[in-house]
Amino acid sequence: MARTFFKTVKNSIKNWYLALIAGILFIILGIWVLVTPAASYVTLSVLFSVSFFVIGLIDIIFSISNKDEMDGWGWSLASGILGVILGLILMVYPEISMTTLPFFVGFLIIFRSIYLIGFSIELRQYNIKNWGYLLTLSIIILILGILLVLNPMASALALVVFTGVGFIIIGIHAIYVSIKLKQLKNKVEKVKKNITDNI
Repeated sequence: MARTFFKTVKNSIKNWYLALIAGILFIILGIWVLVTPAASYVTLSVLFSVSFFVIGLIDIIFSISNKDEMDGWGWSLASGILGVILGLILMVYPEISMTTLPFFVGFLIIFRSIYLIGFSIELRQYNIKNWGYLLTLSIIILILGILLVLNPMASALALVVFTGVGFIIIGIHAIYVSIKLKQLKNKVEKVKKNITDNI
């Protein structure tokens, strides 16, 4: 158990700030979506594409740099690749209609929420406090993603609200995860120090 724990967090925790950056980007994107409901679709799709592309790249870098230490790095990599692909699609086809966009956004949110649910359960296995909050946020994100997919014909305002709230929750979750990773880093360093002192 201890060996698996160190394998999972040994190197990933050194990049804890990547999750923080992704979280901040998601929150900024979510707030922008909510405060500018009348923005044109082209502007909205361009912002989506750039944001998804950048966040996807961050996830890819994070997962690849930690593939030897993280047991579930493949999910993070897949999530990043999906984000990059979605960003590229929206860049190439900015004229995609508002009835199609919810499917892309919804499926991305669903996929990411599944990854976050798995991460929350992993935190529970390592007896990390407040893992239940992360799981709850992940489930809320999943529900929002499903609503977007099941209601593609919803009004533009509903799409904006669902998308904006979903991104903000994802951002909060990512920031919370980054804080937990930072705490794990401190714990690992403390354990290493104790081991070194006892040798």
